[in-house]
Amino acid sequence: MKKIVRFIVAAQLLFLVISVSSCKKVVPSNVTGSVYYMKYKVDGVQKEYSISGGKTIDTLISGVAYGATVAGSPNDGSESMGLLLYSTTVISNPQTFDDDNIPGYVLPEGSLDYVTNSGGLSYSSMELTSPNVEIKITEITSAYIKGTFKGKLKEIDGSNVVNVTDGEFYAVRQP
Repeated sequence: MKKIVRFIVAAQLLFLVISVSSCKKVVPSNVTGSVYYMKYKVDGVQKEYSISGGKTIDTLISGVAYGATVAGSPNDGSESMGLLLYSTTVISNPQTFDDDNIPGYVLPEGSLDYVTNSGGLSYSSMELTSPNVEIKITEITSAYIKGTFKGKLKEIDGSNVVNVTDGEFYAVRQP
């Protein structure tokens, strides 16, 4: 059962990453001159690119939790990073998400997913029992969402583990 839930969530994230990274950048009129970005290190290698946005859901999902997603990919689509956040309370700032499950569900508060098109590899923090995920929302307004992240991710259907550190994002908040 746990594997099925992981697969469903991973599939949703992959869809989200593709959707968000292909969206046209929409800059709210009250945010001027801003550059939205995602940056992080994968096993010490710096990754940084502009991103199109993040989405928060201010109503309960299936009566279980509130959610937020932030995803990014460079223009060439060579890789992508996605953050999934779930909370039993409306997502606000500051708020920290870790890999603990929502009480009564096999659904982590926070998870990271990384896809690289060189080799077609997919990694997820949900593949590990102790991924040490930490995602912090440092600022959230009606126009944007900012925060930091880190954690370990394991290759889906493989054994490689990567360490994501020094993650940071600033994304326009999409409806």
